[in-house]
Amino acid sequence: MTEKVPRVSILLPSLNARRFLEPRVDSLLRQTLADWEAIVLDSQSSDGTWEYFQSIAQGDSRFRLNQVPRNGVYAALNRGLALAAGEFVHIATCDDTMAPEFMAEMIEALDRCPKAGVAVCDCLFINRDGDELQPKDMIAQLAPRQIRNLLTSGTVRTSFPSIKPRHINYRPPPHD
Repeated sequence: MTEKVPRVSILLPSLNARRFLEPRVDSLLRQTLADWEAIVLDSQSSDGTWEYFQSIAQGDSRFRLNQVPRNGVYAALNRGLALAAGEFVHIATCDDTMAPEFMAEMIEALDRCPKAGVAVCDCLFINRDGDELQPKDMIAQLAPRQIRNLLTSGTVRTSFPSIKPRHINYRPPPHD
């Protein structure tokens, strides 16, 4: 009997991310699209990250746990790509969260535009406490112009001003 291929493979690279994991995992479990696998790529965490993922995987078989060498995030992601069984891949860093409808809407966009190779959306930057990132959170690390550029980079820009939020903006190759 063949196993059902998940629609989405979610790659979760992690290294000592324990303090962020509960909101991250909760945001995955709340997804309205349930047809996914989560490929955990833990780089030998020493803060309880691995143990937390083990406890989650005991109750949810969609979580596939892998410990990988500490060769950097790109090496971990490459390993995850090799393990991914899903039709689509989503990279979900451990210190982020997502709205419950996120994956369903991204998959809907890809289904409506089957020639598209990537789906993107707006994002909201948050600080370590999960609150919206503000200039004051970065003033000691970045110049004002860098802060402004960062805080405005979470919006997907379109060359079609008539596109309203939550509508698909498909630009066929070679435009993107």
